[in-house]
Amino acid sequence: MERLTATIIAICMVAIAGSFGAVIYRVAGISVGEAAMAAFALLLVFILLESRKVRDRDRKVMAGRLEDMDRFLGTLSREVQHLEHRFAALETGADNRIEDGLKAFSDEIESLAAGMGELSESISAIEEKLKRPPPAPGAPAAAAGEQAIAEPAPDEPDEEQEAAERARAICTAIEGERIDIFLQSVVTLPQRKVAFYEALSRLRGEDGRMMLPDEFLPVAAAEGLLPALDSHVLFRAVQVLRRLNARNSGLGMFCNIALESLADHDFFQEMAGFLEVNQELADSLILEFRQKTVRGMSPVEIEGLGALARLGYRFSIDNVRDLKTDFHDLADRGFRFVKIRADMLLRDWSSSGSDIHAADFVDLLSRYGMEMIVERIETETTVVDLLDFDVRYGQGNLFSIPRPVRADMVQSAEPARKAAAAR
Repeated sequence: MERLTATIIAICMVAIAGSFGAVIYRVAGISVGEAAMAAFALLLVFILLESRKVRDRDRKVMAGRLEDMDRFLGTLSREVQHLEHRFAALETGADNRIEDGLKAFSDEIESLAAGMGELSESISAIEEKLKRPPPAPGAPAAAAGEQAIAEPAPDEPDEEQEAAERARAICTAIEGERIDIFLQSVVTLPQRKVAFYEALSRLRGEDGRMMLPDEFLPVAAAEGLLPALDSHVLFRAVQVLRRLNARNSGLGMFCNIALESLADHDFFQEMAGFLEVNQELADSLILEFRQKTVRGMSPVEIEGLGALARLGYRFSIDNVRDLKTDFHDLADRGFRFVKIRADMLLRDWSSSGSDIHAADFVDLLSRYGMEMIVERIETETTVVDLLDFDVRYGQGNLFSIPRPVRADMVQSAEPARKAAAAR
């Protein structure tokens, strides 16, 4: 089609040039040769103009093709980067699964060894019974059909009594400062480099049994002991953070504070004074509150947090159950982190009460100067799914289970409080 069009244009140009030469020949009275030269010159001009148009059109087509190629290369580069991230996540997951498998195998061996020890003790007990002498021949035997008088069975444990014993053990542990600090890491994704730690508390009973927060927090709240618990954890967390900063690690520390502690005037005054003394840690220490706690703050407590924010401290909100929250207002009050459960982000988002898509929630928070941390990550599949949401931070047992702080990194909270008061 293009060749036919070019041929027609050429024929038309020749005809126009011939007619132009004939007109010059008749009007100007010049010779046939001169008229032919004029017609040839006109034809040459037409050819040059058409060639220039063709070149311009070819340049535009080529520029468009180059733009399309650049866009294609950009898309291809992003796809390759995404595949590299997925491959890195899968490779790391394989290493973690192998390590977890070896650990599980080691635990199984230890369990079998413990079972063998119990079996050995049982065999020894049976042998001891067999070695006991038989009853004397003159000892009266029980008559046939006569039932031996059984000892009274011990009473069934009373549930209320057990609850009271547990409450007593919890109160004794808190008052006796048998509070251990555990750390769980918050890592960057997909690199999995440790960026923060979260300070978690555990209680030790008199028998050495470890008590988890789900067990002791309700009792501590009912007994009014949460301020004492939070005070202890906060002082210990600051001690650990100082040790970390001494190594130039640049790591941050999340420390949970309960609503009951905020409402306690003595605790809040003590906490505010302590944080003011340690103001150089404001960039590293993040005070964390549950969503329920944030919603239950009174104007006095909000003003108190505002004073801490003016000292440079930042806040985090966790245990988020729904997204019916004004995150812009939280950002204005000093909140810089929002922790969302992985299952909520990936599966239960429709019930979260949010009008924005999960994939756009990270961008929404970033516009307010806030970061989202996805917590309770347990599987490698979850990590791969989270890469599609541009999540920067993750937390969960997949990366690290809570680990106890070494004894040499902390000291008793009471001397620390006295030292802070002396300052």
